[in-house]
Amino acid sequence: MKNGLKMEMIRVLKEMPSFVSIDGRNYRLYREDIVMLPEANADTLCRKGYAVKIHYGRSMREECEER
Repeated sequence: MKNGLKMEMIRVLKEMPSFVSIDGRNYRLYREDIVMLPEANADTLCRKGYAVKIHYGRSMREECEER
């Protein structure tokens, strides 16, 4: 969390117009950039096809075993 916002790591798939995120920061992202964004912004970019989330930390096996 940063400033009370949950953050997500994403990989940018294509260049996009600059924007202001919900944390008030200006972003100009390019294809193949790796960035941490507030979850709401990351979700929107992924849903619109501009990015994909990068899952890191625990292995997929650990996540599956918890469920």
